[in-house]
Amino acid sequence: KRKRIEIKELLEKTTPVIISGQSGTGKSSLFKHIGQLLIDKNSQIVEKKNLPVVLTAIDILEHNRNIKNLLEDKLSGFFPHSKFQDLYLKYRITVFVDSIDEFDESIPSILNQLAEIEKKYKVKYYIATRNSEIIASKSPAKLSTFSIRRFNLTQIKLFLNAFFSGDEGKCSSLLDAIRDNQMIERLPMSPLTISLLSILFEEKELEIPATISDIFM
Repeated sequence: KRKRIEIKELLEKTTPVIISGQSGTGKSSLFKHIGQLLIDKNSQIVEKKNLPVVLTAIDILEHNRNIKNLLEDKLSGFFPHSKFQDLYLKYRITVFVDSIDEFDESIPSILNQLAEIEKKYKVKYYIATRNSEIIASKSPAKLSTFSIRRFNLTQIKLFLNAFFSGDEGKCSSLLDAIRDNQMIERLPMSPLTISLLSILFEEKELEIPATISDIFM
């Protein structure tokens, strides 16, 4: 049974977290938002402040899939005179891995490294993925799994209202076009897709693209 959760619950999780969802659903944006919330909380913390770190797939590739070296390299850019062993004692380090889907055979190794870093240095981590089952099955650590679902009609309407800054005419016209063309059933209703639809809707003088190919071409 699925239930809606607040971002606060993600922050309070003591175990590593998987965030799953289709491309464009907002996993990266969610990580940035959680990271910002952690930084904002530092004003209320006297000791061991939060230190969020984002690791992208390109970062991991450039560091030959060595997570500890990558993490040390990232942190050294901000703390050039501190060692990683000292930083984890001074800060609550939270790592956001976005993502490891592209690494295939290297996924178990990356997950083992993350689990080892968590165990040794008490570093909490979040992983973005399109396939939570694969990540969960290959991880030596117990992971809490959450998914970002595609937008429903109510969410689409709220998004369009914000996108068109209260222009009810454009919002209603695009919403009607989405319904009439059965776009909700045929397209992944993510923030990325709806943003592109909205931009093209204005550029093409209130005509909606017919297919997903038309949107991205």
